[in-house]
Amino acid sequence: MMKLWSICVAVVISAAAAVPLVAQVPFEVQIEIKPEEDPNGLNPQSEGVIPVAIFSTSDFDAYAEVDEESLRFGRRGSEAEVTWCSKNAEDFNGDGILDLVCFFEVEHAGFETHRQILQQLRLVFGAQNWNRNQVDTLAIRQAIAPRYGNATTGDAEAVLIGRTLAGVPLEGKGVVRVGGDQAEP
Repeated sequence: MMKLWSICVAVVISAAAAVPLVAQVPFEVQIEIKPEEDPNGLNPQSEGVIPVAIFSTSDFDAYAEVDEESLRFGRRGSEAEVTWCSKNAEDFNGDGILDLVCFFEVEHAGFETHRQILQQLRLVFGAQNWNRNQVDTLAIRQAIAPRYGNATTGDAEAVLIGRTLAGVPLEGKGVVRVGGDQAEP
């Protein structure tokens, strides 16, 4: 089914001894956040769940091979534990192969609205400087984009991590439109 590659690395402990260490590179899976919605926005203050589809391929059966309990999803991939996975496989990407969809609590996924990010920065820079426009908000938005996603459009990278039933690590990345309160403080 799945083709996996391992990397063998030698770690030198002293001049006389070496211990081999085998590390597995995560198997890359294709995911889609909120697969039946376009755009796939979410409000990080929501108390609901967000569906994430893991696409199967001719070499990988997501429904049969993913260890569902190992799945984590969020801004960095480790924030929200899986709440549940659908018992019925569906073909979400139209390739004729059944995919797996799992659900994660939005409030634990680590996404933040623009207002939340800017309120945190306002505390750092001080309200007086902020209110006097002595803080270049455009520069701040550009500076935080790598950590929080595109602070202008609200797009953020999302990561799914886990492992297969055989213990092979897996990882998938997608983009989600972070909504909610977009206004600046």
